[in-house]
Amino acid sequence: MVCKDDLLLLLTDIESQLDELEEIINVKVTEERNSLVNERKLKLAKAEKKYTKAETRVLLKMSLYGETSLDKAMNNLELSYKTT
Repeated sequence: MVCKDDLLLLLTDIESQLDELEEIINVKVTEERNSLVNERKLKLAKAEKKYTKAETRVLLKMSLYGETSLDKAMNNLELSYKTT
């Protein structure tokens, strides 16, 4: 017959193993979440750069027709390269 102390030791050991597994899972979830966040930030930065370049092309074309200042287009172009 199994004594009460043996059962308590077994239960304590099982709880300890569960705590370790929970910690491992939490670490992996955190790593995965951080990876996804970084990936999304990179995609956003690329999209913003692409948008800024397109906007700059439009501003440069508009400046050819005198509809906007060339300075604004050049500042926009500078900003697009500083942010990446």
